[in-house]
Amino acid sequence: MFCIIIPFFNEEENVIPLIEKIEKTIRKNNLEIDIIAVNDGSTDSTQMRLQEITEKFANIQLVSYEKNRGMGGALKEGIAFTGDRYTAALFMDGDLTHDPKAIPQFIDAIQRYDIVLGSRYLSGGCMKNVPFYRVFISKLGNVIMKHILNVPVADITTGYRMVRMDLLKQMDLQRRDFMIQVEMIAKGTKSTMGEI
Repeated sequence: MFCIIIPFFNEEENVIPLIEKIEKTIRKNNLEIDIIAVNDGSTDSTQMRLQEITEKFANIQLVSYEKNRGMGGALKEGIAFTGDRYTAALFMDGDLTHDPKAIPQFIDAIQRYDIVLGSRYLSGGCMKNVPFYRVFISKLGNVIMKHILNVPVADITTGYRMVRMDLLKQMDLQRRDFMIQVEMIAKGTKSTMGEI
């Protein structure tokens, strides 16, 4: 069984549309997936929206805390919450920048790889609804990190990724910011990696 871990911070407008799109993909492809929604200390009505959507879908589990802990902190909370119930975890952002239609591709690819990255830089990949400055930072970060880590993948910094739980539990992730994405790759360099 698989899970999707999604950190939310002040995403009141995106919670319901995102989860409904994920649920549509799950139903259409007859998948068995739990959603672990992490409310990362939101100050808007994100918590309320998450509670509303958990009443609609039984496969959503909510992790919530009052203080914002950053991307890394939220992902670590989600990972800790999984226990030993899942084979692999898919990570998505809560801002509608990751297309849920790719979920079946991740599940297919994780049968062959330990880590699967949803690359924005392969043919067919893209960055939708992302401000220019984030695109620039992403591209620059990828160039630098690929040089430092010498990893043969096109998109090291993507947040849309799936990782086998046995590997994830061994990583001892420390970063509490967005650099946790790079830390996962750095600690998984001896594992098999694929991109979709």
